[in-house]
Amino acid sequence: MAGGHQSLEQRSDALKIDFTCFGQRDTAGGALQKPNAESLLQVLDAPGYDSSVAVEPSASCVEGAIFGNGDEGSQTFNIGQRRQLLHKSQIYTAIYRHSTKLLQRSHCKHSNLPKGMHMQAITLNGPSLDLLTRVELPDPLPPGHGQVLVRMHAASLNFIDLAVAFGKYPGISFPLVPIADGVGEIIAIGDDVLDLAVGDRVALHPKTIWFAGRGTIEKANATRGVSRPGSLIEIATVDAGSVVKVAEHLSWEAAATVPIAATTAWNALVCADVGPGSTVVFLGTGGVSIFGLQLAKARGARAIVTSSSDEKLELARKLGADETINYNESPDWDLQVLKLTSGLGADLVLDTVGTATFTRSLSAARYGGVIFTIGFVTGTNLQIDLMPIIVKALRIQGNNTGSAEDFGKVMQAIKAARIDPVVAETFSVGDVAEAYHAQSNGPVGKLAVRLDW
Repeated sequence: MAGGHQSLEQRSDALKIDFTCFGQRDTAGGALQKPNAESLLQVLDAPGYDSSVAVEPSASCVEGAIFGNGDEGSQTFNIGQRRQLLHKSQIYTAIYRHSTKLLQRSHCKHSNLPKGMHMQAITLNGPSLDLLTRVELPDPLPPGHGQVLVRMHAASLNFIDLAVAFGKYPGISFPLVPIADGVGEIIAIGDDVLDLAVGDRVALHPKTIWFAGRGTIEKANATRGVSRPGSLIEIATVDAGSVVKVAEHLSWEAAATVPIAATTAWNALVCADVGPGSTVVFLGTGGVSIFGLQLAKARGARAIVTSSSDEKLELARKLGADETINYNESPDWDLQVLKLTSGLGADLVLDTVGTATFTRSLSAARYGGVIFTIGFVTGTNLQIDLMPIIVKALRIQGNNTGSAEDFGKVMQAIKAARIDPVVAETFSVGDVAEAYHAQSNGPVGKLAVRLDW
């Protein structure tokens, strides 16, 4: 690690904890509960989630996948209470009570699970990057009913991962396996798993128990890398209903960037019913904004992107942005949006920043427009004038990623439109602390971590 600190490899012997919970079952009710396999069918059978969409899509295929209907999946952001990770003593108790029962109930139909292995993982043992530690974990148990084992290949950072690592996200219990987004290859499947097989390339939905439909606080708060084990682990045990097959044209690193950012952007576009003739404003050039730009252009919309960097704005134009605004040169960027839209304003403003931009977002939106607010980079407390919201009949929509069904739909849209995620840089797992620092500097698009143990 930078700054003279010990590397993760040097720390590998410093903390070898029996974190069996990190390889066990990941449900809201506890380690032994198994979901109904119908949850996976709900995702695969949902409107707009068509596994037959061609790699080279016709216009109708693109319309079916990119304009997929169904629930918006947008939920008001609320952190709530989080289930604490088991302490070491509790883990041994859980193993003693349940391991025999687990193995009796688990009928692993197909498996490439190695024997006698020990998994590698990285744990975050407190709110500091200095507390990232490489550890060795016990063999994973066979998958239970409705579950799969996934050998992880890549992960990707989001702002929420920074908030957790820097102690800015409330309700966190350490140690934990960090980073929400990840992808890998299925190496074992349990009973009642349909349409998945050993060898399938899958992305893990960050919301571990939110399979489809409207969310709840419990579903939204069960998040990988926050209240559930994350992606910096060799093998993950997950519910089959929470994985989505990866589009064939995506590399491991590119696929890892999709779950949170693309699903959030997708829900914003669905929320505002974005299509031909719509105008969308994207604040900044981070992961959500760039995915939003790519998806909006695939849906035929007009896109306006703001940034403080001409270099980043040039990249946005190469990705299809119709207009760009440097907000350092034009601090009143909302007035520029109104000028570019002949005084009407935007149908959708995707606000990834927070308090510093919210008032101007209200100004930039058209009558009946949507402010899709997901950012808290500049804080969460804000005093605003309600009159623009009332007079312009604006809709203020929060979001906490969405369901696995939403994730599946955006993956199909990415496949249909042949969208290539913008991966600014890829890091080795041994350099994961550097990846966190790079994320804090605001890259264009996304950063990936290659899990090359």
